[in-house]
Amino acid sequence: MCGLLLYRVKGLADLDPTHNEIVMVLGGQATLGERFQLLMTGQGAIEGAFLALLLFSLWCAQLPSLNNASSATKEFVRERMMVHTGLWSLLILTLLFPEVAYSSLASLPQSPTIALSTWSVFGAIALFTLLLMMSGELIVASAHSSRSDECNLLAKRATMKMILALPLGWFLVVQNGVFEPQWWSRPGHDPWLLFGFIVLVYATMVTFYHGPATMLEGHLSQQPRQSITLGATLAVTAMICFLSAYTMASKVELFGQGSGSFFIAWRVVSLMFLAVCLGLLLPAIGYDSAHRPEQWWLRLSLFLVMILGAFYDVMFWLLLPGLAISGSLYLLLPWCLEEMNSALRKRAISLFIGQLILSLGILVWFNSALLTTLLLLGLLPLSGLLSHYVLLPMERRNAIETA
Repeated sequence: MCGLLLYRVKGLADLDPTHNEIVMVLGGQATLGERFQLLMTGQGAIEGAFLALLLFSLWCAQLPSLNNASSATKEFVRERMMVHTGLWSLLILTLLFPEVAYSSLASLPQSPTIALSTWSVFGAIALFTLLLMMSGELIVASAHSSRSDECNLLAKRATMKMILALPLGWFLVVQNGVFEPQWWSRPGHDPWLLFGFIVLVYATMVTFYHGPATMLEGHLSQQPRQSITLGATLAVTAMICFLSAYTMASKVELFGQGSGSFFIAWRVVSLMFLAVCLGLLLPAIGYDSAHRPEQWWLRLSLFLVMILGAFYDVMFWLLLPGLAISGSLYLLLPWCLEEMNSALRKRAISLFIGQLILSLGILVWFNSALLTTLLLLGLLPLSGLLSHYVLLPMERRNAIETA
């Protein structure tokens, strides 16, 4: 990345016509300010953001949130963050480093044909890079949850920053027309927008589904009923995702109506659960650092299937509303099945039924795919708050807030 950046800086300094970006945006005449702006808002910004992500994975052990952590915990965080960054690097290099950005044009235009991007592009790239970094912090902290509480501060600070950054990210993405009728036929026409949307969905699900679920699992007792919870989670997720995918496909002109929507929903949910069931084998070979590793890997497998699937086929985006509903219901499901206190269990069941009815009502009532998705994603933080302040007994809640 350093080599690419130096090569790009040299090309901008010399206005080298072999650089596609310089020829298409600046031409043969450009001020120093315009050259710097192109470096910070063009392909150079992607290279710089990727370099920052790589360096963050190497130096994350020095974060202030880990000042009081042991050396073993710091090394654990660094290793897992490097794995997280390495996996995302595959998608970054595939999607954001196209060959055309580094090859010379066969015929050069007489004048620039692309307008110079504004500084808002630099801000958007920085925002989504930070979302990816903070998502990694939450994933790593949740993976360490059963060993000690040394990563609690890391998770709490990352969550607070995510709560501030996610609304801005959603505002930027919605302004560019995702999930609108014309977007479905060509979701990959803008690779930057597609990647930003993938990161935003991932960050949202990690912050409001994976993080709260991991925290709640740490305050549930280990008992035989947790296998029933796992089976119920799989069943509820399968049914909700199928119903959601079928309903969403009916709202999108690309997928048609009737049997076409049915078979698309059946196919995408079947593919998802094939990968999820393979993911559930990972705790058996040692990936078991979370309180409930099978649930931890279930959630992560759901995210990965949707993200990687959406990169290859637009039909995988139909899973997003279903995963949002499943996530909000899952936060309540363990209390319905495992809580020994009958009063708390009745309260949990009432909330579960109420949230299920509300979610299905939103799914069926609204015709806009975008509005449906945003409302269902908005239920995730609401479910987390209800689980924390209504279901947890006072002594448990105080213990969580003190930790």
